[in-house]
Amino acid sequence: MELKEPTGLKMTVEKIGNKYTGRLVPGGKAMTTKVIPQIEEIINLYELIPGNKKVITDFLSEHQQLIPVLINTISHIKQIFGESDVRLELNIDPEEGWSELWGIIISKKPRNIAHSLLERLDREWLAKLNRESRIGIDLNFDVEFK
Repeated sequence: MELKEPTGLKMTVEKIGNKYTGRLVPGGKAMTTKVIPQIEEIINLYELIPGNKKVITDFLSEHQQLIPVLINTISHIKQIFGESDVRLELNIDPEEGWSELWGIIISKKPRNIAHSLLERLDREWLAKLNRESRIGIDLNFDVEFK
């Protein structure tokens, strides 16, 4: 599978608040990226903002250790939250040299319940994940409400 970004876009890193985010903006040439099958699975499991799809798939191609973690994590999210969409976002700070990947769980549940479920996800899965794996990238999850 290949992802094609429309002609006339280029990748830029911009500061939004106190975070930097990679985005595709007008002004570049068409770009094509070969996507490994596991990244294709991520594309099917998670919501990716169309303008950031290439940025995230490129990031996952460079940090393939995240792919099995993301694939395993989605089942834990569904088990705890029920059917919920999860959007991937990438924050980059080129000045400081760090990147962090966020999974934003879109919840229809009341805020207090959703926050309790996020704490449960952290206790039951993410804390274990942080102890047992050395992925070398910040991977965070948060809740957004519909």
